[in-house]
Amino acid sequence: MPKLADLHNHALYGVDDGARSLADTEAMLAVSYAEGVRALCLTPHAGHPHFHEASEVQAHYRAVQQLCLEKFPELTLYLGSEIYGYRDCLDRLVAGRYHPLGNGSAVLVEFDLDISFREMCNFFLACRGAGYYPVLAHAERYECLSQDIGHVQELSNMRVMIQINASSIPHRLFASRHARLAHRMMEVGLVDIVASDAHDVKSRPPQLLYAYQTVEKQYGAARAARLFYETPQRLLAGEQRKERL
Repeated sequence: MPKLADLHNHALYGVDDGARSLADTEAMLAVSYAEGVRALCLTPHAGHPHFHEASEVQAHYRAVQQLCLEKFPELTLYLGSEIYGYRDCLDRLVAGRYHPLGNGSAVLVEFDLDISFREMCNFFLACRGAGYYPVLAHAERYECLSQDIGHVQELSNMRVMIQINASSIPHRLFASRHARLAHRMMEVGLVDIVASDAHDVKSRPPQLLYAYQTVEKQYGAARAARLFYETPQRLLAGEQRKERL
C-alpha cells in the first residue's frame, strides 16, 4: 500500500461543516489511516462568511492529537486553516489568528466560486508579499479557471500551488465540469497536490487511495507519489518549493 499525505481535511470536530463530534473525527481518521495516510493536516474553514470563528480549534486539536496517539500511532497530525480569500483574512493570518499548513509558511486558500481571475491574482500577490506560500484549494471548482485553463498556468507561474480534490480524479470526461477541468489540468501537468477535502465518512469521505491508484495507472507511480505524498509532505514539514513534471 502506498504512503499518502492529506493536506486538506475537515476532520477537526465541532468547528465548521466537517466532523461534528470526536467520534466523527475518529471515524474519518480511521478511513484515512486504513488507506495509508500517514501525514494529515486538519484544515478548518477560517474567515468564511458561513462559519463563525471557532475559539475551540486549539482545544479540539489537542484532543485529536491524544486520539491519534492512542488509536493511530503512525499518523503524523498537523494543524492548518482553509482561509477565505479576502484581505481581512490575510491580516488575521499575519496576526496569528489563522494557521499556515503544518510547520511552514504555506497557506491553503479558497474563494467564492465566481471570483474574477484578477481578484484571485491580487490576493495571491498580497499573500506572497506577506511572506506566505499560497496553495489554491480545489482549483477545479472556480469558474474563471474553467473558462480559460491558461489562467491556471498563470497562477503556476506566480508560484501558486494547485490542489485538486480526489473526488474529481476517478471520473472521466463525461462527468461534471469540475472533473473535466481536473482532468485537463492533470493532462498538462498543472496539478501539484491531490487532497481529500473530506467532511464526513458518507457524502464527502476521506478517500485518497482510489484516486491514487487511478493516477498511478494513467500517469505512473512517480507522479502519483509526488501528488499524493511527496509534495504535500514537504509543505507540511515546512519546505516550500514548486516543482513541475
